[in-house]
Amino acid sequence: METSRLQPSPTMQPENTNTDRELWPVWAAALRRWRLDSAAAALVEGAGPLSVLLAQMMYIGQPLAQTAVPGASYAALARLLDDPRQAAQFAAYLREEEAP
Repeated sequence: METSRLQPSPTMQPENTNTDRELWPVWAAALRRWRLDSAAAALVEGAGPLSVLLAQMMYIGQPLAQTAVPGASYAALARLLDDPRQAAQFAAYLREEEAP
């Protein structure tokens, strides 16, 4: 009996991850401007399994959201929430940026 393995989605390929990280300074600057960088870092780290659920909802809503949010940024945020390692790295990045 052969078990089927899930193939990684094309959105989780390494080249997308590298491109996504190029958006981190933009996101960090916006969060700092609104003074939400600490809250965002805590939320991204502490959300755990809920972040994966949120990412799935973002994937479903992507066609509608693309009218209001640039597609690359929206898709990158969904991928970040879908990957716990990347989410932890982004939270650490935000904390590094906020240190004096």
